[in-house]
Amino acid sequence: MKAVAFFLVFFLCFPVFSLGAEDTITFVAKPAGRTVVVSGFTRARARMVVSSEVDGRCLEVVADVGDEIGTDGRFAEIDPTFINLDLERNRISTEQSASLIAYLQKEVGRYQTLYAEQSASEARLDKLKEDLAQARFTLQTQQNTRQTLLEQLRRHTVIAPPGWKVVERHVEPGVLVSRGQSLAEVADYQKLVVPLALSPREYQQLLKNETPFSVSLPDTGINVSAELFRISPSFDPSTRKINIELSLLESIEQQRGGVRVELSLLMPEKETFLVPARAVEKRYEEYRLIRESGESVTVVVLEKNGDFVRVHGPEIKDGQRFLFPATIPAPPSDKLPQ
Repeated sequence: MKAVAFFLVFFLCFPVFSLGAEDTITFVAKPAGRTVVVSGFTRARARMVVSSEVDGRCLEVVADVGDEIGTDGRFAEIDPTFINLDLERNRISTEQSASLIAYLQKEVGRYQTLYAEQSASEARLDKLKEDLAQARFTLQTQQNTRQTLLEQLRRHTVIAPPGWKVVERHVEPGVLVSRGQSLAEVADYQKLVVPLALSPREYQQLLKNETPFSVSLPDTGINVSAELFRISPSFDPSTRKINIELSLLESIEQQRGGVRVELSLLMPEKETFLVPARAVEKRYEEYRLIRESGESVTVVVLEKNGDFVRVHGPEIKDGQRFLFPATIPAPPSDKLPQ
């Protein structure tokens, strides 16, 4: 799903050299750590399948692969001929019901006058009132049917989220489509996310970063702001890492998937220091540093980086001074690192 690369660099300060009594050269042990660079690739913030809600023949496809859905959301049109015929039939029936209601209202009014004059029976008046009520119920049903038909007509226009881009297209004009058939896949590239896998220590270090934090795009040489977007609650037994997603808060030149993004995390290392390589003595298969008092301290050499080595020493504290071995000639003071 993504590539993860780790690069080791030293941070904080290099050891500080100074001249003590009788021109004795000393240096100060400084904590060392490493920068872990985790890389991933951008992808869409969300992705969805666009399907048809009705049966019919596809008349038009508005967007092709790579196109952006317009503000009206239209993607395709399904032939609405039969729905239009049903709507016309409903219109005629509705007008008939409205005409019947108007006639019955007049009849009821007329018979009410006749009944008041005792010129018409009550049974005839009740029958007209019932006919008028049923005609009104029929009109309400037809109006409800019209709303249903209009909703079905609306669904003959296949809609996708505005601003999303077509990733896959599965339909062509003239093809018969059925209800539920997938017509396309669209994705939201307006906001990009970057999936990463972090170890528990890296994840905890990321949580300590201020939000938003900076990530780099090595292929373009720019930095953009990002924030933590999603954290998977599941555990990946194969990698033993935590899957997360970062959200890029800024648009980039290539607002698409597959752009490499690197997250740098400064990982502190307990009891690890950077010292000059020439200050480390090897005695009886052990590496040692010499304090100003002459006491030797056992260290473990982790890695060499040019003229310096990264060592692990539980007995060393930040800011302590150490001597160069007396058996090694001290370099001239004007050539010491500043």
